[in-house]
Amino acid sequence: MNPFTPNDRYSRQVRFPSIGTLGQSALQQATVAIIGCGALGSHQAETLARAGVGRLLLIDRDILTWSNLQRQALYDEAQTLAEIPKALAAAQRIAQINHTIHTEPLTLDLDHHNIHDIVQRADLLLDGTDNMETRYLLNEACLLYQKPWIYGACVGAHGQVATFLPSQGPCFACLFPQHLDPEHRQTCETNGVIAPIVATIAALQSTEALKILTQHSHDCLRGILHVDLWEHRFLPIRHTQPRPQCPTCQLHQTPYLSGQSTSQTLRLCGRNTVQIRPPSPLSLDLPALAKRLDAFDSIRANPDILRIQHHHLTLHLFPDGRALCHGTDDPSEARTLYTQSLGL
Repeated sequence: MNPFTPNDRYSRQVRFPSIGTLGQSALQQATVAIIGCGALGSHQAETLARAGVGRLLLIDRDILTWSNLQRQALYDEAQTLAEIPKALAAAQRIAQINHTIHTEPLTLDLDHHNIHDIVQRADLLLDGTDNMETRYLLNEACLLYQKPWIYGACVGAHGQVATFLPSQGPCFACLFPQHLDPEHRQTCETNGVIAPIVATIAALQSTEALKILTQHSHDCLRGILHVDLWEHRFLPIRHTQPRPQCPTCQLHQTPYLSGQSTSQTLRLCGRNTVQIRPPSPLSLDLPALAKRLDAFDSIRANPDILRIQHHHLTLHLFPDGRALCHGTDDPSEARTLYTQSLGL
């Protein structure tokens, strides 16, 4: 016998006046896309699943590693040992937390080919990424389709959040011009990151999401909220107007959405890992591919991922042709193994 009813599950949330029964109904009908299921994204996914958001699109390009467990609270050791793709691992855990939520795990790298479908299907998008290129791409797509999205980032004990609403105020490129990239000055590799700032920034993002999904977007942030958790400082910087001559929202330039500014190789933050992707998505039968690769130290495959071990490098290949090469931060070394292994 089921020991609870749906009304029991959300009863405390429904009593919160700004949500109520109408807001809860809106949450259950909503679709949210979480771009990146790592530190921020895993917290976002759990919070929104517990809140009763009806459908979660879980997008992540990576697999679980031991360094994730310090701050990515959704995952466990068994999943990490199995080297499960993060999107799939997140969906597994959410099914244990709230079986009424429909999840769609997508192990892919968000790019100018696949972002259109994802943005059009979502009512709201949450940033859980670790790079500016994806955020500029997300910004351009959300402007095109008039969808709200919520930015978040953290390093050390510092973090920041900003909410972007369609046709209201500045866009992401207004606040973060491409020649002023703060994440290139400090990264989790050089400065580390503590779990409490991850949880704090994800909580702020999730709160903004609840406001938007329950028709309270007028209460959202206007500008950027900076947080220094170690020193207990919260600094809101108000921005209400677009930047004059912003190339994205004022001049309507879309270099990321058109693919003009897309990288084929990318070093992943703090991972000693290089991502490689083909010029256009593929559709690979990984178990069949594994059968013809016998020149390497170790090969393991299932329909979701092909793992190739060669000397000090480990290559994880996904069905769309994208690969993660672990053990190097040299794009040329990573691409050499990719080409030698697959002929792609």
